Amino acid sequence: MKELLIFLFCLSSFFLKGQDSFDSLLYKSNVAIYFETDSFKLKEHHIHALDSFITQTTDTMLAYSIQAHTDDIGSTEYNHELSNKRGQSVLAFLQSNGIPTDHIKAKYHGELMPIASNESEDGRSQNRRATIRQYHIKEMQWITGVLRDSVNQVGIEASIKLHSKTIQTESRSDSTGFFRIAGPAGEVVGLDIRAKGYLLHTHMMKVTPLSSKKPVELIVPKIEIGKTMRLNKLFFEGNKDILVEKSEEAMEELYLFMSDNSDVCVEISGHINLPNNSPVGKESWNYYLSVARAKKINDNLVANKIAQNRMIYKGFGNWKMIYPKATSESQTAKNRRVELKVIECDKVITSFNDKIPADLDFSTGERHLKATRVN
Repeated sequence: MKELLIFLFCLSSFFLKGQDSFDSLLYKSNVAIYFETDSFKLKEHHIHALDSFITQTTDTMLAYSIQAHTDDIGSTEYNHELSNKRGQSVLAFLQSNGIPTDHIKAKYHGELMPIASNESEDGRSQNRRATIRQYHIKEMQWITGVLRDSVNQVGIEASIKLHSKTIQTESRSDSTGFFRIAGPAGEVVGLDIRAKGYLLHTHMMKVTPLSSKKPVELIVPKIEIGKTMRLNKLFFEGNKDILVEKSEEAMEELYLFMSDNSDVCVEISGHINLPNNSPVGKESWNYYLSVARAKKINDNLVANKIAQNRMIYKGFGNWKMIYPKATSESQTAKNRRVELKVIECDKVITSFNDKIPADLDFSTGERHLKATRVN
């Protein structure tokens, strides 16, 4: 399973900033060890836990932080010194296992950061701890650019979210459209752009040394009647109307788009993946699946206080696949999609929504009508 790594500007002793590129840290995992009262010595079970923690990966580009703590028995000064000794014990263990000193950051908090009540022995035992966090050292590159209106080319102010296989981070463009955001060097990233009065827009690019030296100019499509917005990060499970977990952020962006642009009305269209087949009929299970996917987005927006009288939903079966001859999982995932088309609000007549037979359940993937196999 892919780990979710969030971009961190922290632990400044590891943060080697240059004009165009710098090193930053991506959180990987952590472990906590718990000490006996008034003790800072590592026991056998501590050593076993730490040894397993640092040998669980072959990644050599790693950094570590140590956060050491005590309970509140004793003076504040004594406890600060005790936490220092606990942190130093862990630090010495990491050094003895070949981790460079300049890749370790230690902080000592004494009794000041309890995670449980010191009124009981159980609570105090949880506070006598050292937490060790592991980070991947990642080379980052600045990306600069300008966002421009698709109609008159003026700069626009917008929210920008960067995502790749390893990180997520965000920034904003200023009133001239200029933005600066950090991305992982050498990786392909997506820049998700959201601004009031504009369609959601994603720009894909590779982060290179030129990213900071040659600003990228991005044209953001203005909201206009008839314009279609493809929701690139909304994906469904095969044979179901269930959104995959990684679609949660895309749903949030869609909600913000509808909330920011309260005068906009849309047609939500659902699509399925059925490549190398004839168009499905309107009475087939496959067709109803495409309706169910559109309805799912509609219902999620309604649940988040977006008025139903701003939306209608339709199914399009496999009639408008992006890849009609899909051969890879990437292509089939893009066929299983939902799109939004901006329409005139007086054309939103909810009784025109496509109907789904009451006995059909699209949460299990089981079919109740005769149909060919669909993904």
